[in-house]
Amino acid sequence: MLGNKILPIPSKYLAPGSNAAGGLIIDSGFSYGYMAGPVHKIVTNELKKQMSKYRRLYASEEEYGLGLCYNFTGRKIEIPDLIYHFAGGATMVVPGNRYFKFDTEPTGIGCFPVDTDDANNLEFTPGPSIILGNYMQVNHYIEYDLKNNRFGFRQQNC
Repeated sequence: MLGNKILPIPSKYLAPGSNAAGGLIIDSGFSYGYMAGPVHKIVTNELKKQMSKYRRLYASEEEYGLGLCYNFTGRKIEIPDLIYHFAGGATMVVPGNRYFKFDTEPTGIGCFPVDTDDANNLEFTPGPSIILGNYMQVNHYIEYDLKNNRFGFRQQNC
């Protein structure tokens, strides 16, 4: 979900297939995150709609090599939460300030730095469709239960 909008992401991207393509991983060694091209397109198309009140900065996108940059100068910053729903009913809420990268003041520039492979036009990458990088994990306590093959998380101020 993005804000209160359920995104139409096909299930084949949300669970690993027999070839290990698809699904989501939590990676503390990856800075911002990654989404396979088709997933990234769905998310960024909705993000463009929900962020339409801000001026998009195409030149900054080129300069920084990041997708979707906006000018927040003098404006209240309202970025929708990115919400992941997991099997078993767990929900992880990633606030906008945890998946947007902000330039230092006073520029007021914020960008969506989640990487993608869309230039490769691949249906699937040979790996996960989504990677939650460490920037998205801030203020979450993450626990890996290897014995029972599961993980848990909770929001907390870190």
